[in-house]
Amino acid sequence: MHKLSKGKFFLMFATVLMLAACIQESENDRIPVRYTVLVRDGKTGKALEGASVELTGEDLVARTLTTNENGRTVFPSIESYVNQVIVSAEGYIPGDSVDVVTDPDTTLDVILRTLNLALLPQGYDASDTGTVFTYTVTVLNSETSSPIKGATVSVQSGGEKSVKTTTDSNGRVILDSLPSRQNLFSISATGYIVFDTLDVAPDTTDDDLELRSLRVLLDPAVAE
Repeated sequence: MHKLSKGKFFLMFATVLMLAACIQESENDRIPVRYTVLVRDGKTGKALEGASVELTGEDLVARTLTTNENGRTVFPSIESYVNQVIVSAEGYIPGDSVDVVTDPDTTLDVILRTLNLALLPQGYDASDTGTVFTYTVTVLNSETSSPIKGATVSVQSGGEKSVKTTTDSNGRVILDSLPSRQNLFSISATGYIVFDTLDVAPDTTDDDLELRSLRVLLDPAVAE
């Protein structure tokens, strides 16, 4: 994960705003979106208090809040379907995520979205020497255990390699040649709550290749 420069940010929005226009014909018909952002230490998994969370919508206005002792902050509702969140904290590498609301349920008064972001400490080097890792990731609906096709699986392998791909009809994807034994995964799918997890392979092998599997259960996004 990395923080986008302002130039790249505006270029990105020039593209995604075109997508937003296709999502909803009229802004007057839009349902407000309320974001809950959860931030934690990507190494220890502990909640990060005092992290700065910046939410920018299609109006390009930055809204900034700070996480509480549970690493949580909730933004007031905004009428924007393409939104970027940038998170920073002292001593950590900034992280960012772009969330696009598609096929909104028009019966709702407000759309509730939850983003989970994990920040890695600055100077953190989780790379290994000699061993590469291949992951089989399976993404399932937490309520029905059915596979989720088209889920986006992103992984940051130490500070060396970043990969993003999507699951097949079996909810499965294979990520190979990851150079680090510590890999930060982010899994998302339309209609589900984003899930982040840090997987650490035990430092007990001298093999050139280690095979690992990861089973992820995504919770459906439910508006209250």
